[in-house]
Amino acid sequence: MGRSFFLSSLFDMEVRPEFQSDELIEKVRVLPRKLHLHAGTDAVLNITFIRAPSSALLKVDVPLVFRGDDVSPGLKKGSYLNIIKRTVKFLCPADVIPPYIDVDLSELGCRPEDSDGGP
Repeated sequence: MGRSFFLSSLFDMEVRPEFQSDELIEKVRVLPRKLHLHAGTDAVLNITFIRAPSSALLKVDVPLVFRGDDVSPGLKKGSYLNIIKRTVKFLCPADVIPPYIDVDLSELGCRPEDSDGGP
């Protein structure tokens, strides 16, 4: 699972008084907010979570998934796709966080001024 998919996924966290304790203080639904990686190895150093109760409205970075670039008329004619952002901020209830937003490029054409027909 990629980093952006991880940051938009809910998890159940068990809170215990100490490491390897059998006593469960509470079970909390959480959303990862920040992921800190080691600069050289990309090993996870720290993850910051926020509570995500059902009633909460959350602003989540939801990943974009681009499909249809292989059949897009515009891209076949020589246009190019410049992806600036791979996620978008999405305000939604905690119960309905989309895993991704699907962007269909299959019907994407060229701008009129870029076509072979001239001005």
